[in-house]
Amino acid sequence: MIEDLKNKECVMGVDINPGGHSTSRATYSLVILCHGKLVYKNDQASLERTLRLAWEYRPKAIAVDNPLELAENARVLAKLVEILPEETELVWVNETDEGVLKLKALASKEDVKLQGRRSPLKTAYLLALLAGSGVGTPIVKREEVTRIIVRRTRLTRKGGMSANRFKRRTRASLLRVTRTIKQALDSKGLDYELTYKSSSGGLEGAIFVVYAPREVVREAVKPHSYGDARVVIKTTYRVELSRQSEKEPRPVIVGIDPGLNTGIAVLGLDGTPISIVTRRSVDRMEIINYLREIGKPIIIATDSTPVPGLAKKLSAVFNARIFTPEKQVPVEEKKHIASLYAERFNIRVLDSHSRDALAAAYLAFRDLSSKLAELEERLERMGVSVPIDRVKKLVIEGMSVSDAIEAAIREELNGLPKLSQGLTQTQTSATGINVERLRKKIERLKWENAQLLIKLEEYRERVAALERQLQEVCSKLKSNIEESVRRELAALKDNIRKLELLVREKESVISKLREENSTLKTLLRGASVNRLVVIPRVPALTKSNLNKLTARLEGVLVYVDNIDAYQMEAIELLKQEKCYGVLYPHAPGDTGAISVLKEHAIPAVSLSEAKVPYRVFEEFVVIEPSIKKVVDERRREMLRESNLREKMKLYKLFEEYKMRWKTI
Repeated sequence: MIEDLKNKECVMGVDINPGGHSTSRATYSLVILCHGKLVYKNDQASLERTLRLAWEYRPKAIAVDNPLELAENARVLAKLVEILPEETELVWVNETDEGVLKLKALASKEDVKLQGRRSPLKTAYLLALLAGSGVGTPIVKREEVTRIIVRRTRLTRKGGMSANRFKRRTRASLLRVTRTIKQALDSKGLDYELTYKSSSGGLEGAIFVVYAPREVVREAVKPHSYGDARVVIKTTYRVELSRQSEKEPRPVIVGIDPGLNTGIAVLGLDGTPISIVTRRSVDRMEIINYLREIGKPIIIATDSTPVPGLAKKLSAVFNARIFTPEKQVPVEEKKHIASLYAERFNIRVLDSHSRDALAAAYLAFRDLSSKLAELEERLERMGVSVPIDRVKKLVIEGMSVSDAIEAAIREELNGLPKLSQGLTQTQTSATGINVERLRKKIERLKWENAQLLIKLEEYRERVAALERQLQEVCSKLKSNIEESVRRELAALKDNIRKLELLVREKESVISKLREENSTLKTLLRGASVNRLVVIPRVPALTKSNLNKLTARLEGVLVYVDNIDAYQMEAIELLKQEKCYGVLYPHAPGDTGAISVLKEHAIPAVSLSEAKVPYRVFEEFVVIEPSIKKVVDERRREMLRESNLREKMKLYKLFEEYKMRWKTI
């Protein structure tokens, strides 16, 4: 009931005109009451005009006696409500706490007098009057589900490499925004579902279905643009048109493939398809209502691992088992399952989402098919007439086959008519037979017979189980032996591979040693006939490096890797030991060491400038004897430079003496 409508300003009553059964061509009679007074009426209004008037007057309620007069089904009706002003309720006047009542009965109950024949316009007036008095039930539950849509701000165009970069940037932006929204919703502790379409470098789009009012969601997320990504927030409405049926729903197997496009496949317990559809941007409540219209899911199947959140929530709502295949299902197998159903049941599986949902449901059915087939065979052999789907449901829910059959028999026996109806317990037939006693005996014999049949089936089942166990033991023993042989063979192959690798490594080392040995022999022959000179090698000019050399430094050349790194003590040691000269590979970055060596009369030669062939080894360098000529030339240059400096000093002293003499 909507008691809060009593004090509202305006109420609109709407009734369809005769002949307008198609909502696309229908016309309506409508009446608008404000503060109980008639302010507008129209007996030929289209649906578009009705919606426009709703926005102009913004009534607190639009009253109807049949919601399907405005829309052909609940889904279209929900879309229609999205167009209405936010403060406007769509009210089903006939729906009350006592059930769906006739309009005449409602008017009588509310003391509203009807005069004459009731036209659509009078009906509209009556609907508005009753809704303004608080009669009726809201059809739509507002702000129950809020959608957050993350999409591109603009479309990409064809254009080569720059277009590809733009696509990658856009996808990355959508991914960042989606993560930001997810963190915001998690921080608020809101219940939501996230579906998205992934792509190279990010996402193509995402939809959050949040089970909270729009105002609560907007506290965490605001609709606006983030560069290449745009965030849109929409409210979705749920429609309830009738009360739940009291008839027990049939048990079904449901396959689900969640995503932006959700695939739903519903199979009966015999594997026959009931419904195979794909719904775009559908939320959890829509799926639950859709499945409730079909039956009672007892298995929720999915081919995804780990199990999607939607499948877990559906399982919790329906108290159903979750089924997932033991391994990834190949696409070819899914296509094969779809083609089998298409051929056998003459149906079309339109897209990959429906195909994946069907494959998951079929695999769940196949997993149970042997057990269900055994159950059907036992029931047929026993000749017991019980509801087969009821027994199957009990078995799938975990009850043993025997217990399920007993439970079904118990239900059937409880529903048998009494044979003694109309007779007392002491009455007998004309022949003097006690009818009540015979009836009880027959029931007892039926029960005992059923029990014996069940025990017989149990014994058969135990024998079959023992035979299967024996086969499993033999198979496992054979498998263990084969596995042991395979492991040993694999270990031997691995050892052989490692040994071959080790042999190749050793052969490579031997080849290198042979090459070095040959090189050393050549160098040794060259040194023995003075064609080559062997000089010691040090990494830097430090006293510790020089002390490590076993040979005396007098008359010896020294090769230095890094001439920039030196110690004065080392240079003084070279001068003291009368070193012949210092060689280094390249021109130094700093000329400090060269200058210090010159000051100590030690020639230093860059081999890159001297262009004399040489070869570097770990502890020594081999070079042609012509290097000594280069070193000698450098020593002579140093001597000439030294003499020139001495002459310049004498000339400077002479000039200073002349200047003093003139001043005197």
